[in-house]
Amino acid sequence: MGWSADDVTRAELERRIFSLESGSVRAYPAFYTDQTYAREQLEAITIALADLPGGSKWIFFTLPKGSLATPGGPTEDEREEGNARTPLEALSHGDFEAVMVAAAGYYER
Repeated sequence: MGWSADDVTRAELERRIFSLESGSVRAYPAFYTDQTYAREQLEAITIALADLPGGSKWIFFTLPKGSLATPGGPTEDEREEGNARTPLEALSHGDFEAVMVAAAGYYER
């Protein structure tokens, strides 16, 4: 991402990114560096998830949600696999607003 350690610390304090911890190791999701996604959108969604723990944020981004199902109904291939999408899949198809709505609902639970 081209960020310094201070940039990463600042972004985490501002809740624009999150980390996962295991023992003394802190890891940041690789999707923040993946050019498939607009980092500004990822950061906005992470901010919407506010003070949830990093593990809960990871679950939000990576588990399929029926509320993010492919618009217009499932295709034959999607019926075979199920049509729920992860927020990351939805973002890769330009469905930022739907992911923001899902994030707000997830946070409120």
